[in-house]
Formats: sequence, structure tokens, C-alpha cells
Amino acid sequence: MKKTAILFAVCLTVGTAAAQTPAEDWGSNWFLSVKGGVSAFVGKPVGHGDLFDREKPLLNVSAGKWFTPYVGGRLAFQGLQLKDANMVACNYQNLHVDFLYNLTGHSDGMQKWDIIPYAGCGLIHNSHNGQKPFAISYGLIGRYRLNDRLHLSGELGATTTWQNFDVQGVSNKLGDHLLQASIGLSVTIGKVGWKKGRVHDTELVCDTWQSRDKVLVASEKTTKSYERNNYSGLNSLRKRLANKDWDGISDTTTVDSLADSTATAANKYLHVIKTGKKYIGAPIYFFFKIGTHELTENAQFINIKEVAEVIKKYGLQARIIGAADSETGTPEINERLSAERADYIAGLLKAHGVDESHIQKKHRGGIDSYEPLNGNRNTCVVLYFK
Repeated sequence: MKKTAILFAVCLTVGTAAAQTPAEDWGSNWFLSVKGGVSAFVGKPVGHGDLFDREKPLLNVSAGKWFTPYVGGRLAFQGLQLKDANMVACNYQNLHVDFLYNLTGHSDGMQKWDIIPYAGCGLIHNSHNGQKPFAISYGLIGRYRLNDRLHLSGELGATTTWQNFDVQGVSNKLGDHLLQASIGLSVTIGKVGWKKGRVHDTELVCDTWQSRDKVLVASEKTTKSYERNNYSGLNSLRKRLANKDWDGISDTTTVDSLADSTATAANKYLHVIKTGKKYIGAPIYFFFKIGTHELTENAQFINIKEVAEVIKKYGLQARIIGAADSETGTPEINERLSAERADYIAGLLKAHGVDESHIQKKHRGGIDSYEPLNGNRNTCVVLYFK
């Protein structure tokens, strides 16, 4: 038990280091899963009976955490009974830690289906003969989201250990296997989902511009020129419909002008960004560890994927501006570091399918524009119409 606890601590530490989960996210995306099913022992030598003769009930309980929408870890217990090579029923307990990778993960974590392969290691205990060797666990989990916190979960897995687990084989070769199938429920504990950056603000602006273009084109094709009726009674009705609290006497110029000026400002903004003279939406910032071009947390990779998809969808131009904090390092080091950070983000975008012709890189060297100090260790991505 002590060895497995150590293994779980190592797994949790490695998972955290790999995912760089920030402190404020530690209370989010934990899960508890309880499943029931069947297991079948297959060893060397094979012994008596076939696979179906060896079926015994299985309890599968696990608890873990998703560090990102794609990467997670868990501590799992599987046990009840098995039939060994001599068809003797005996109790067993299998405790292991696993690395999880969600093949169908999405940036918001709200997809309906999950396909999750896993692999791990631990100890398996045979209560009949006292054996408790090291074992390797692996398999596939399938989940269907019932609501934000609850999943229907099924698992097909196996555990492999030394051939002498049932005291029938040699002790220096792997060969005894425990096959498992189970189904049950998984519940998420703590905060659910993942933070998103400002990428969707940019996408909203692009969609708004495209919708506006379609409306204008349709309007030009279908609108005929008719003289506007200017009867005072009709004007009064128009003003009543537009201003429900108007008394029919006082001037509504201020209300009408405010609406017109708001629409005009929005149209001017859309026109300016369409010319490529102003960036779209808000800048997207990526933050780095001091003295490196390594992101402070892997959750920022969510924004990389989203930015790349928006660039490709709308044919945008990405301007990438690297920076370092001027309070640390020399000017020469900061020049190099800011360029490396811009190169790193550009490389990630290209890896996600963005063509190099859609990328412009700049670097600012050391800056002191932001508080706190570590806010200056960044690379900024702004998007333009090309």
C-alpha cells in the first residue's frame, strides 16, 4: 500500500509538472468513478477452462483529476475475485495509478463523448497465496456526458504481472493477465470546465462583419427606391413605435441621434478593421517562465488551437510580438529572449496548420509596461484582416 501511495504521489507530481496547473485551478475538474463488471484471469501456464469459465464479478473505483481538457491522472482500485489456472476462486486487490489522455477532448471540456486510453502501474495482491507483485495496467475508457457533472462510463482494460502471480509460472517473466470490463458512473467534483481567452471575441467580430456584408449585398439586390412618406401623423406613429415612452409632443431627436450614432460608430469600427489598419477584438497574451520560452501553464495551449482555427477560418493575418521584462537580464539577453518567444508561438501556430504567409513576427526586447512584473514576460498575438 505504501509503495502504491508513493507511485500515486509521483504520478500526481509528474502530471502537474506536465500540465502546469495554476493554483486557482487545483479545485477544479476532479472526478470520482464507480463501476461494476466482470474480470477473467488468463495466465501462463493457461490451466483449465476457457475465458468464459473464468469470469468473476469486478468492482472498479477510481478518483483523479483532469489537468487540461486532454491530460489527466487517477488512482484506481479494482478487485473482488478471480479464478486461477486451477479454477480456484480467490480474492484479489489491484491498486494502480494511471495516466489518462482524452482523444476527443475539447477546449471547454463540454463534448458529449470521450475516448480515453490509459496506462499505469501499481501492485496487485492475491489473497489466496499472499503474492503482491508489481503490475502494469492499460486499457480504454469511454464516457458519455449526461450533464455538466455526470458521465456514463464504460471501461475495457487489462493488468499484466509476473507469471508466478498464481504460483503456477516463473517469477522473472511477465505472463499473467487479468482482463476486465465494467460500466458505471463518473461524477465531476469542484469547478467544471476550462478558462478561455479572448479568441472568441475576435471570432464574433469576424462573424459580425461577414453577416453585415451578406445583409448589404442582399439589400442592394432587393431594395427598390421609393419615396419615404413624410406625413406628420405617420411620423408620429413611427416615433411612438421607436420610443414607447414618448408623449407625442416633446422632441425625440436626442434618442434617435443616439441610436444612429451608435450604429455609425459600429460601422466605422467594422470598416476600419476590414481595411487592416486596426486589429480585431482584443490582443491574446501568452505568458512565459522567467528566462525561458516555456509557457507558465499548459492551459494556454487551448488559446493556441483556438487562434489557429480562427486564422484559418477567416484568412486572417497574425502579428506576433515577443517581449521580456526589463528588470531581469541584460538588454542583449532580453532581445534574444523576446525573439525566441515570438518564434515559439509562431511555431505552435504553424504546427496547427497556419501558413507562414499569415504570420508576422516582431520582438520588443525588455519592457516594463505591465504590473505585476511577470506580466512583461509575454508574447502578444493580434489578428488583422489580410
